[in-house]
Amino acid sequence: MKALLLLLMAVMLSAEPMYLQDDKQKHFVGSAVIGATASGLAKHYGSNKFEAVFIGIGTALLIGIAKEAIDGKGYGTEDVGDVYADTLGAVSGSLISAQYEWRF
Repeated sequence: MKALLLLLMAVMLSAEPMYLQDDKQKHFVGSAVIGATASGLAKHYGSNKFEAVFIGIGTALLIGIAKEAIDGKGYGTEDVGDVYADTLGAVSGSLISAQYEWRF
């Protein structure tokens, strides 16, 4: 688990400074919150840590990619950088959330 977090930090630091852009920060935080919530709920309802992490990541990415698909249909422009920020946020939020026992 620590190796995965170190890899995530290395990717964030080596990437182009997308994390400095305000829009990318919003995508990261939004996906982290969605991933953490979905992961926490999955764990609360009986999933183990491994399943909870993938449920959290999947839920956050599904919402993030759907949002980008809608943006590409005329409401704006889709941005691959937004999907990268969504992915990093989803992984971070889900990994952190799965480590704790949430009480709902």
